[in-house]
Amino acid sequence: MITAAELSQSFAFRRFLRLVRFVRAAFKSASYRLNLINLPLEIL
Repeated sequence: MITAAELSQSFAFRRFLRLVRFVRAAFKSASYRLNLINLPLEIL
């Protein structure tokens, strides 16, 4: 039997993992956009 404390801990941990994954994906897309912006500047 799982206690409420363990359940809330696992729920918070899952939310934390989802947040980390979201931040990592956002950072990756942001760096990708920065590379797209820097590419024409390097060509000029």
